[in-house]
Amino acid sequence: MSAYPSLVWIAGGLSKGVTYDELVKKHAERLRAVLIIGTDSAALMSALATHAGQVPVYNLTASVANPTDGAAAMEAAVIRAREVAEPGDVVLMAPAAASMDQLRIMQSAVTLLLRLCNEPLVRVFQPPKSRCGVELDHKTLS
Repeated sequence: MSAYPSLVWIAGGLSKGVTYDELVKKHAERLRAVLIIGTDSAALMSALATHAGQVPVYNLTASVANPTDGAAAMEAAVIRAREVAEPGDVVLMAPAAASMDQLRIMQSAVTLLLRLCNEPLVRVFQPPKSRCGVELDHKTLS
């Protein structure tokens, strides 16, 4: 997250006891919006309210007809990301939690995100420690 000056962050999932306070506090100023996916969002939403109260937060899992439908929540997140991102923003899918409540494996989430965002416009990268992320250049999504 530190590598980008302005982010639309797709985050959430099963927190498994993780606290988000330090992460949110450290990056609050670079967050344009946070798009919540996953059914275990209370801790993340609390950290956002405490440390990034000025940042718009959208609970996309709550917005879909079936909260256990991870594909629908991801699609809603990508659509909302297109709506709120501005030129120069990076849409970062970095859940900061396990995504098992939404999609069986992270690879499925990445595949879905690539399909929804027109594959040629997305660069997939492999950060250290085998965590997967997706970086979108909003200028090409317009």
